[in-house]
Amino acid sequence: EGATTTKQSTVTVNGTPDVVPPVIVYPTEAISVELDPCGPSTTDIKFSVSAIDNCSGRVPVAVSAPGRVAMSSVSEGDADKWTITYAASATPYQITLTATDGAGNTTTQTMWVSVTQAPAPPQNLACNTGLTAPVDEFCQVELTPDMVLEGTFGCLTPADIEIVVDGKARGDVWANYTEGTGLHEFDVYIEGEYFCTGNITTYDNIPPAIECPVNYDDFVCTDIDELLGTLEHTGEPVIYDNCEGASYDWYEEVIYGEDEQCDDVTIKRVFTVTDGAG
Repeated sequence: EGATTTKQSTVTVNGTPDVVPPVIVYPTEAISVELDPCGPSTTDIKFSVSAIDNCSGRVPVAVSAPGRVAMSSVSEGDADKWTITYAASATPYQITLTATDGAGNTTTQTMWVSVTQAPAPPQNLACNTGLTAPVDEFCQVELTPDMVLEGTFGCLTPADIEIVVDGKARGDVWANYTEGTGLHEFDVYIEGEYFCTGNITTYDNIPPAIECPVNYDDFVCTDIDELLGTLEHTGEPVIYDNCEGASYDWYEEVIYGEDEQCDDVTIKRVFTVTDGAG
């Protein structure tokens, strides 16, 4: 039989070194936020960032945000969602993103964030005096900040201003309503502190209404003397008015037919109502 000889050799294949850095995915356009002049002076900037490498796959991204007020992140799929709080500033903020793969290749990218806020508008107010206004159907006038104050409100809102009429209790839901007609004094409180006092004269220009007694036709002619000059048997009219003080006057006339002895007789009554404003 033949003899067999076996020998072993080793072939080494040198891999190509990884020199490709990771690719960072991030918002490439500058972020710009203009804050409300009357609002908070800080804002949250939110963005997502991720990095992918040809060999290492997904790699973490380090985020550096100097000048921030606060920062935090949460994972969202293959990315990290960052929330960075910045205060308004005349100069933009720089955010540096850094990703390094397993071979030590590093990529750095830069984001820019601009947070600006215009100066708050000035506040310059004074109480109005000598105001006049008609009352409503309830004989009231609701006083509002733009009615009782003159000037610029700055960043004040209606919730910052309290109006108290004629010494009513502060905090009462009806404190800013006048009651009745005439001269009323009001105090204005801004952000809880007394600010000024003004006055307003209210008047009534809503005419009153009257509902006459119903017509009657079941009297006989002998009842005339008892009916004349009194409303006892027919009832009084009903008066409707938005304010107190309305009153009525009335007069009557007897209307005879052609035959005073035989024809029906009508008593006509005319009622006139006048309110307290005349």
